[in-house]
Amino acid sequence: MGDNVRGSRFPVNSSNAQSKGLGRELFHIAFPMIISNACITVMVVTDRLFLSKLSEAHMNAAMGGGLFAYLVTTFILGLVGYGTALVAQYMGAGQKERCARVITQGLLLVGVAYPVILLLHPIGHVVFARSGISPDQERLQGAYYSILVFGSLLPMLRGVLS
Repeated sequence: MGDNVRGSRFPVNSSNAQSKGLGRELFHIAFPMIISNACITVMVVTDRLFLSKLSEAHMNAAMGGGLFAYLVTTFILGLVGYGTALVAQYMGAGQKERCARVITQGLLLVGVAYPVILLLHPIGHVVFARSGISPDQERLQGAYYSILVFGSLLPMLRGVLS
């Protein structure tokens, strides 16, 4: 039985020195992304913790407004996130000139998408108004949603430039 499975270049035997080196290299590359996503999670938990100190209505507004803002921005975030994979592939292949092209296209995409997201912003408030929630809840949810939508430019740029 060999070290490789059907011609795979990744060894099956984890005690192999080559495998250990690959694991270290993978961790070295992935660690900044792990830390970045962990920081976002800590920010969301901290946000919810402070909102829970205000009232249950604020917590509910954060969930409803946050989910709708995520619905509006998630497609673009996914597209620009895919650009990161393309940049990594081109860097690994030694085609650095293509990296700049992918980043530029990502910035152009964000430049077009952000105004569209802002134009679609009022739809969220219409949905909240027709959802049957109390006027106070609608006001809080709309405020939280607006903050996230207007601030969505930063996560989209982070996705392109990370």
